[in-house]
Amino acid sequence: MALIALVLLTGCVKTTANRDPIITPSTDASGRPVGSAGANSPAQALDLALAQSAVVTTNDLPGFSPKAPDISSPSPLDEASGQQLAACLKVPFSDFDKGSGGQEAEAGFENGASEIGSNVAIEPTRAPVDKGWAVFTTPGFAKCLESVARVSFATLSSGGISSVSVTRFEPHVGDRSFGFQIRFTMTAGGTSVDGVMDMIGIFHDRAEISLLTVGRGMEFDRATALRLAHPMLDRVGTKAA
Repeated sequence: MALIALVLLTGCVKTTANRDPIITPSTDASGRPVGSAGANSPAQALDLALAQSAVVTTNDLPGFSPKAPDISSPSPLDEASGQQLAACLKVPFSDFDKGSGGQEAEAGFENGASEIGSNVAIEPTRAPVDKGWAVFTTPGFAKCLESVARVSFATLSSGGISSVSVTRFEPHVGDRSFGFQIRFTMTAGGTSVDGVMDMIGIFHDRAEISLLTVGRGMEFDRATALRLAHPMLDRVGTKAA
C-alpha cells in the first residue's frame, strides 16, 4: 500500500547531515522515475509501464530539478510506526501490507525549500486499493496520524519537537480522494525548522496515486499540487480497470 509509506513519513522523508527532513529521492540520474522490481509477467510489465507513465515529470514542474536516487537502507521506524498507527486506528496491521504483485513508480523533485514526491502503484486487483481507502477514511485517522508523526519526527530530530498538527482537506480529484496537512516545528542542527507537508491520495480502480509536498519555512502552493494530481489521474484513466 504505497500511501501508507507516505503516512508513516519515513517512507518519503529522510534526513540530511543537518537532520532536515526532505522527500526521499526517487528518480535516476537522468530524472526518469524509479519503478518497482519484479515485473515478471506481461500483465505486470504493462502495470509497471502505466505506473511509470503516470508519475510527475520534469515537464510538469518547470524550474524544479529531479532528486538523485536514495541508496539508504529502509528505516526500522517504518514497521514500528505502522504498528502504532494500526493500534491507534484499531485495525489489523495486515491492512498496511502492499498487495502481492503490485507495480510501483516514484519521482521526486526540488526547488529551493520546496519539494514534491509522486507515487503511483498499480495493484493486480482492486482489493488492496479498496482496503487502503477504508484505512484512510477510518474515523479518527487525523488524530492517529498526528500521534505517529510526533513520534517519527522526534526520532528524526536532534533537538526535539515543539509542535505537530494534522488537519484534513478535500482535494476533489476523482471519485475517491483525500488530503492531510502536517505542520511541524522541530530543532535541526541547533536551528528551529518550521515545515508544512501536504499529502494527497487518490484511489482509482486498481491504482493508488499519491503526492507529497514539503515546504520548509514556507507552505508549498497547494494549487500547484492539485494541478499535478489531475493529470496523474488522467494518465491512468481506464487502463487500471
